[in-house]
Amino acid sequence: MATDELIRMASQEDMEHIGELTEAIGAAGSISEAVEAAFCFQHGLAMAGGNTILPLIYVSFKPVTSKMWQRFCKRYGIQLLYENTKELYGILRRRDADAARACTDKHLDDIISGEHKIY
Repeated sequence: MATDELIRMASQEDMEHIGELTEAIGAAGSISEAVEAAFCFQHGLAMAGGNTILPLIYVSFKPVTSKMWQRFCKRYGIQLLYENTKELYGILRRRDADAARACTDKHLDDIISGEHKIY
């Protein structure tokens, strides 16, 4: 939902901001910084897409998602979180909604039952 709306609604300035948020993950010096940057990326997607409810949902679930990103980074490193986010950002810049959905599904499947399980 967030990616579809971002692709449909985001200005070039919004896309550049999402790029900056992506790079903040890669530049993070600690897991806690990477987790905060990942939250900012997800929240930024929702905000740039113009959805008024989705950002509130992200904030409400921040403690839970932060724990999952922490676990992911502890197991696989910040670099993989960054690479996954950068892959999605590249797709978003091309404004390819189908590829964005497929990318998101692929990463979710990977942490649930794939190579990078978090539990």
